Amino acid sequence: MVHEHRRIHVIANPAAGQDRPVLGTLNNIFREHGFGWSLDVTNAYGDGERFARQAINEGADLILAYGGDGTVSDVVNGMVGCEVPFSILPGGTGNVLAQGFGIPADLSSALKQILKGRTVTVDLGKMFGRHFMLRADLGISSASVSDTTRDLKQRFGVLAYLINAVQKLRDAVPLVYKLTIDGQPFEREAMTCFVTNMNEVGILNLTFSHEVRSNDGLLDVILIENIPDTVAGITAEIARLQVGAASGFQHWQGKQIHIETTLVQKVRGDGENMGQTPVDIDVVPGAVQVLVPA
Repeated sequence: MVHEHRRIHVIANPAAGQDRPVLGTLNNIFREHGFGWSLDVTNAYGDGERFARQAINEGADLILAYGGDGTVSDVVNGMVGCEVPFSILPGGTGNVLAQGFGIPADLSSALKQILKGRTVTVDLGKMFGRHFMLRADLGISSASVSDTTRDLKQRFGVLAYLINAVQKLRDAVPLVYKLTIDGQPFEREAMTCFVTNMNEVGILNLTFSHEVRSNDGLLDVILIENIPDTVAGITAEIARLQVGAASGFQHWQGKQIHIETTLVQKVRGDGENMGQTPVDIDVVPGAVQVLVPA
């Protein structure tokens, strides 16, 4: 059954990773179901949050974000604590968030399934005054995302991030991470660190661990101490993490996380630069309502 939505608002990033017709596809499906809709186009990070707030204030009852994970994260920041649901129309390079919610990569299929979907409540992470839905990255992971060129992403898709990470590993040195998780201190030497809200890694359909859930009121801290310097080695080690057999990984869960590093590191949230270490990261339980395939 298709749910009734009287005012659907789409927020689209025209610079997202995929080059394909969008408006015609959306209009045909909305017209088929008799739904009215409106559109805002982002030009810079922050537009998504502003457009979402504005649309909700004007009576929108469903917000759809078209773009990659950064676009989705931007829109989510305008919807924290709001009862109006939102969903994702995948249009980026990785589309990890869409994958995590079971939303098809094909735009037409995604929209049709969303309109017949169900609403779930999802946690968010918060740092530097902004929210993230997928995860925060530090170390090699953060650097590989920020330095991956648009050309590389167009040629290799999501594998571009992994290829860039492997290149950076040749010159990488481990850092000392000083973690405080719900008041408990830990100190480890590692190559990179994730504070993740969702289970999807973002490459080759890999996941971190069956313990990672987006609605458990916890964030998952994953510290990678040893990283193989080949694509095959990295994917194999992540696969071992899923069954608890990865020797170079440490995994904790918590609500309040403080991270310091021996050398200052950039901190990215959902692919966007948010600040640098030291960083305090908190979970925001039940922060948003997401419409997902039934």
